[in-house]
Amino acid sequence: MPVRQDNEQNIRSLAFFETLYNSSADAILALDTTTILDGNRSAEFMFGRPKNEITGRSVLDLSPEFQPGGKNSKEMADRLFTAALFGEPQSFEWMYLRADGTPFPTEISLTRFLVGETVYLQASIRDITLRKLDEDELREAYGRISAAEKELRLQYTALAETEEMFRNPVENSPVGVYLQQDGIIRYANPRFAEMFGYVRDEVVGRSFDDFIRISNPVTTPSPDRSSLQRREFLARRKGGAVVELEIFEAPMEYRGRPALYGNVVDITPRRRAEATIRGLLNATRDEAVLTDNDGRILTVNNAFASGAGKPAAELANTILYDLIRTGGISMRTADEMQKKSPEPISFEEQIGERWFDTTIYSINDAEGNREQVGIFRHDITRLKNAEREVLAANEQLVVEKERLSLFAAALDNMRDCAVITKSMGQIIYVNETFKKRFMLQADEVLEKKLKDLAHDENQFELGDNFFFDYRDSDRQGLFLGKNSYGVKIPLIVTCKPILYSNRKPTHFVFVFREKMS
Repeated sequence: MPVRQDNEQNIRSLAFFETLYNSSADAILALDTTTILDGNRSAEFMFGRPKNEITGRSVLDLSPEFQPGGKNSKEMADRLFTAALFGEPQSFEWMYLRADGTPFPTEISLTRFLVGETVYLQASIRDITLRKLDEDELREAYGRISAAEKELRLQYTALAETEEMFRNPVENSPVGVYLQQDGIIRYANPRFAEMFGYVRDEVVGRSFDDFIRISNPVTTPSPDRSSLQRREFLARRKGGAVVELEIFEAPMEYRGRPALYGNVVDITPRRRAEATIRGLLNATRDEAVLTDNDGRILTVNNAFASGAGKPAAELANTILYDLIRTGGISMRTADEMQKKSPEPISFEEQIGERWFDTTIYSINDAEGNREQVGIFRHDITRLKNAEREVLAANEQLVVEKERLSLFAAALDNMRDCAVITKSMGQIIYVNETFKKRFMLQADEVLEKKLKDLAHDENQFELGDNFFFDYRDSDRQGLFLGKNSYGVKIPLIVTCKPILYSNRKPTHFVFVFREKMS
């Protein structure tokens, strides 16, 4: 019947949104002003605290006294949370504290919502630590480029004034220095030749393009649109090894004709280090291990070492696959590593009684060959247990719904008026006697509140407080209802809870009997 289908759909929707709430990567907090009422699992993970150490506390308890920039946390919270309570959604950055006192930056979206007539706040919190690190790296990189540009301009000016004065520092420069004209290298310092595996006499007089064998250059104008150009190349050394170079180049005049003067930096080690760091920073799981291409462990974090049952120092330089027999890794992980996929591989796996969300990253060299492997695992045992609990609860709800349907069928044959409501009085069922007595069809009353059927003179309380304060005992009293024409109907009402969840009534049955005059 339509009512039953709607109720089953509501139950499925509730389970669906509860799963979304607890599966969200962002922390979600329900707040009464600044007091935390509830939080999802991501909130526990983000703050490093179990839920019972988060709920009931003020957000200020989890924040430093002052925010970045010196602003007082309490004053900022009063202003932002008050605005949200009055219906103005807020989005801002906020510094929180983990359980060990470590500060971490977040981005918060703050909105209000109503439960009945009570106003609450919802805070969606995203950890932006990695983003802040990226911003810091960009500023540092820009600073390096600006410093290099300034240095190159100083070198260019000095060279224009006197070549002899500048020759000694150029010859001993830790970066490669060259001058090319018409595409031919006219000058190269020892470091330039060394980068390509040659001595200087093998470089001077050759085409500059002889040394750029792999990729087309990436050219980036300087920020102030000056003549300075930055380029990156993949080049091959004399012995065949591939190196990645960063070149800063500017025009000059050499012996009365245009030429290009440049500095070359070997950024191969930096790029490899960045790739390694990037692989680790991209991981959002608890346990991490880095191996070479043959599976030899290079480093592990403390969480992985703890799961493997050995100190991190003992695991270094051992073979990862040897941990299969002790449960340190699974056969599935070992098999996935052998595939050498250029893309990250993610999967769920069970090791003993624990469940993990595992991600495998390949860290490649300049030619795309895999050099290292990063494995990141997040323990999702609690999530899996919660999923089973939700499924069990859903099955129980289905059973209760079937009981409710049978109960409704019995009520249809009663001579008294019968109504079934949800926990706050929303009508979900009326029997045939009710429809006739109140001259209403089911679709005219379903999802309305029972109190909406009361006559103005009614004294029997059926508002929200009736359901909030309800105890296990049945209730009875005189109810003055009204039919579709507004005519007063005196009835004796008896109320009884019929379904419970966590020992609280979720559904009620109301039986209305004619009041004998």
